Amino acid sequence: MDGAKIKRELESLYKKYHRPELLGEDPLGHVSNSLSPEDFELVSYVSASLSYGRVEQIKKSLSSLWIRIEKVSSDRKPKSLHALFVDNSWKVLENDFRLSLKGWVHRFNDEKDILILLKTLHRVVHSGLSLGELYAQELSSDPTQKLESFVQRLRAHAEKKDQKLLRWFACAPSEGSTCKRLVMWLRWMLRSDEIDPGIWVKSSKLKNKGIGAHLAFIPMDTHIHRWATERRLLSTKAPSWKAVEELTSFLRKVDPLDPARFDFCICHHGMSEFRKKNPAKQKKLNVATRSL
Repeated sequence: MDGAKIKRELESLYKKYHRPELLGEDPLGHVSNSLSPEDFELVSYVSASLSYGRVEQIKKSLSSLWIRIEKVSSDRKPKSLHALFVDNSWKVLENDFRLSLKGWVHRFNDEKDILILLKTLHRVVHSGLSLGELYAQELSSDPTQKLESFVQRLRAHAEKKDQKLLRWFACAPSEGSTCKRLVMWLRWMLRSDEIDPGIWVKSSKLKNKGIGAHLAFIPMDTHIHRWATERRLLSTKAPSWKAVEELTSFLRKVDPLDPARFDFCICHHGMSEFRKKNPAKQKKLNVATRSL
């Protein structure tokens, strides 16, 4: 398809679908915007990591998870997750988390997986860093290298015995995956508008670190992949990191400073088209999520 025609389509879709009222159908809508930046970073990372499957199940699992986590902090002040990590050693918290999370499950993940993720995030916070600062440690201006470095640094904060399982929550571009959930979360951190909170670009600690929307990728979910394939923007049929880079590279030509601004509108356009073409299946599955 002609590049100029695609660009016109993208701007049209952006005007139609880039609207906050559609956040109810998006994983970002599952994270409270009333959280402090420190808490939003942690809560959104956990929420994005679990955003796969049917939207109803995601909401149910996340609601149950945060109720259980809040129980751990109910007798402590202040009660935020970040403050809980700062004020307490993992040795103090681990048994309380273990008891509160007992029986929790979301599809392929259970309480043991969440304990490892929480422990790793706790170790990052206790080292005096935020996830944004971990990302900013890589000085390369190459977007893929910055993301790869972030993943490897995050994995390094996990205990050695936990590092293999942590790959589920911190996948690496070098391993070929689309890293869909991670890239989606990265968009939330790097973009700032009526949809994305842009926690990192607003941070005084990260000012002058070269962090911005230009470093974001477009998450390769079912709807995005179908849209790109139909317009022959990908050299391979299967979703992969190569496909993510190819599509993002094209979108950087459309908007060099903010290539991922088209993610939300393409995805919600795809969801809308799916509902139109598959009303019976939509009613049965209530598909309103962005998973592969």
